[in-house]
Amino acid sequence: LFKLHAGSKILDFRGIFEALGAGVTVSLGIELVANGVAVDTYLSAAVAANAAGNVVMGNKAPMVLTEEAYVIAVIGGGAATGQFDAVLKYAPDGV
Repeated sequence: LFKLHAGSKILDFRGIFEALGAGVTVSLGIELVANGVAVDTYLSAAVAANAAGNVVMGNKAPMVLTEEAYVIAVIGGGAATGQFDAVLKYAPDGV
């Protein structure tokens, strides 16, 4: 969803979705650019997305990225149809 540079600080992240389908889940995570290692539930655990709702970063301290990374949403549990929007609040590297 987003590519952030090393040193960027993720302050908050939210995904807002329509009903995406029966059995569908959504989690928020990061994937490192250099090696493709993904931690798909780093920002939030998977939540059911069979009805409209949202998934949030939760009660976590702001996270400073030590490497360049993608912020990702991972869809699981079935084929998803519908709209997914993402809102990221972050401080750029060096700020």
